[in-house]
Amino acid sequence: MIERADHIAQSAEDVHLIADNHYLTARISLEEGNIQEASAAYAVILAETGPNQSINRRAAVLALGIRIGISQDASTESLWPLVAELEAAHILNRSSGWQDFEAHALYHGLQACGKSEKAKRILTEYKKTHRREKGPLPKNLSELVDSER
Repeated sequence: MIERADHIAQSAEDVHLIADNHYLTARISLEEGNIQEASAAYAVILAETGPNQSINRRAAVLALGIRIGISQDASTESLWPLVAELEAAHILNRSSGWQDFEAHALYHGLQACGKSEKAKRILTEYKKTHRREKGPLPKNLSELVDSER
């Protein structure tokens, strides 16, 4: 997707493609374990974030920040504002679909902030009631759900 966006004429002028590029770079880097690169891309995302950001985009960016913060052993005090805002965004958005990454990050963020029961409850609600995707839960989420039984 990133390579295709780079080939689109005038993509350097498209703020949405640029934002998607930074987001995808951060996500891929995070999954590859390159926390430094993920953190650098995340910093760019934050600098370019505008007040009119959609709830979907905001939830995704918050989830990314939480996952990076946890990977960097961030303090509860620095994680909590992100976790609280992601929780509110996730509750508003969780039945709209495509919230697996956000649900996963919220679970771990709540766990890191000492709110294990809330993490378990929200993840269970998401799986049983709100998740709209037809396919099975991704492995990382199904392992969390199974471990909470």
